[in-house]
Amino acid sequence: MALADTDGRLLAHLWRESRQPVSGRLLSDIDTLLEGCDLTREAVAAVAVTLGPGAFTGLRVGLAVAKTLAHGLSAPLFAFSTLEAAAWRTGLAGEAVAVLLDARRAEVYSGVYRLPEAPSGAMEVLREARAEPLASFLEAIGRTDWPTLHLTGQGADLYREALASAAGVGERLRFVPPPLDRPGADSVARLGAHELAAGRAGCDPLTLGPVYLRVSDAEKRHRITANLEWTAR
Repeated sequence: MALADTDGRLLAHLWRESRQPVSGRLLSDIDTLLEGCDLTREAVAAVAVTLGPGAFTGLRVGLAVAKTLAHGLSAPLFAFSTLEAAAWRTGLAGEAVAVLLDARRAEVYSGVYRLPEAPSGAMEVLREARAEPLASFLEAIGRTDWPTLHLTGQGADLYREALASAAGVGERLRFVPPPLDRPGADSVARLGAHELAAGRAGCDPLTLGPVYLRVSDAEKRHRITANLEWTAR
């Protein structure tokens, strides 16, 4: 998690490795983050959260805590995909940025965005987020007329060789260097601060849910089991 001021400057950043996120501990960590800056929850002007893709349980817990915090503080809630946050982290105003995250199973989570040049501008979605084989991404990019496409995310690093050598596409690609090539809570906080400063309204918490882009293995097994049980009737 991270804390930014209304000008988008990062004030604090807290990272904790955990396989089982607990909402109560997240709220405690938020207080720790604020106390480190001599602030209280009442100083929070807005809450920003990522909707995914990401770990299924982590997304649900994180979103629930963000909704609770925003409601308790009567603060606007801004929500972004992990891909949007990764694109924002690059800081490449006016440029086309493709985010590739490793989705495993020989697939990537991909999305293409153009960052605003104006201080109050909105990020433009050039290609909607999806889970797909790398070949599908390259085929789609090959049909565009973007002279340069910046690549970011661990998926771009994982498939760097295949991307750079792709016929008719590789020469147009530019790889974002570290540490700007990874999404993080700091970019979510900064993007939320940007939206708040631009005067945009927050999301409706009642209609907000995680964005997985594809179902989990557990959900697939559940659907298969349910279909088998129905067929057996």
